[in-house]
Amino acid sequence: MQSIKEKIKLYNLFPKKNFSQNFIYDDTILNKIANAVEDITNYNVIEIGPGPGTLTEKIFAKNPKTFTVIEIDERFNQILHEISDKINILMHDFLTIDLKTIPFENSVVYSNLPYGIASQIMFRLFDVLPEKMVLLFQKEMADRIIAKVGTKDYGKITVMSSLFYDIKKVTDIKPGAFYPVPGVTSTLLRFDKKNNIPNIDFQKFNKLLTASFGMRRKQLKNNIKSYIISPDVLFKKVGLNFDVRAEDVSLDQYMAIYTELQGVL
Repeated sequence: MQSIKEKIKLYNLFPKKNFSQNFIYDDTILNKIANAVEDITNYNVIEIGPGPGTLTEKIFAKNPKTFTVIEIDERFNQILHEISDKINILMHDFLTIDLKTIPFENSVVYSNLPYGIASQIMFRLFDVLPEKMVLLFQKEMADRIIAKVGTKDYGKITVMSSLFYDIKKVTDIKPGAFYPVPGVTSTLLRFDKKNNIPNIDFQKFNKLLTASFGMRRKQLKNNIKSYIISPDVLFKKVGLNFDVRAEDVSLDQYMAIYTELQGVL
């Protein structure tokens, strides 16, 4: 198996800044990512942004039921096809691809997420809700995803992620594991879909959270005042203090607010 450095030299490749490309060449880290889900033999596996395919090779060796990779950079087309003809290779931008063309039923998603568009990719994945996800983030964003209520990192992405998934931090990854070396530490998270996800209108709940966290320094009642006729009545009904801020409201409390306001969202 060729290393990332060998592949880059052989194919005369270089990471592109406009695609936020940072390739992982540390074999120990690649194994840790691939093995974050122990057994994938009965899953449809999707990798977003495989690049030169070093992680792809590790995942493929675990014998997934089906394997689809989605890559925007045409330079990697040949490299990916050389791994195996059993891999379904889609040369496309994940942010614009038709998600119905991808087998997300009973799926596991892997991705070394481009830092600049990680949240956009996450919200697209919330539309299809894979069973499991193994995703690598800039540590700052990972900290927001797994933040505790009442902390400065707690926000919209925290609430939305915890609505759908149980999330576990696997490990932090130092910049030296990547080429080129990024200026930040990365964090690997594993997501397991919850068994009892509330039946809600995703767009309406997203609208509520966007308004709630729109101006963090303001009290929640001011951020969502356009939806509330009697804020004192609503807050008392859902068990919130009248002067509470968005970061102090739990998932269950946001669900209670949503239930009361969904008719006007």
